[in-house]
Amino acid sequence: MFARNVRLKLKPSSAIEFSRLFEMQILPVLREQAGFLDAMTLVSGERSEAVAISFWDKRESAEAFSRTSYAVLLGRLAGVLAEPPDVSTLVVSSSTPHQRAARAL
Repeated sequence: MFARNVRLKLKPSSAIEFSRLFEMQILPVLREQAGFLDAMTLVSGERSEAVAISFWDKRESAEAFSRTSYAVLLGRLAGVLAEPPDVSTLVVSSSTPHQRAARAL
């Protein structure tokens, strides 16, 4: 499993709007992507920052998303971003929620 880690610097007082946009406009598109497994966001209104982590079945799926849909989704967040985000793709070495889900199957 792979994760795309997107670190975002938000405009002041836009953390709630970021969360709304992610839930209403970003997450539905992610769910349609081949190989997408899950996503989570972490937000700090005090520091005007957020981290969005998406989980993918394999590196190729995460990279395909990066080449095809990422720029469009980033444009939907333009109103709340203070600067371009920092993106990295990582191997998931441990994940207790995903381990529990796999055992349930």
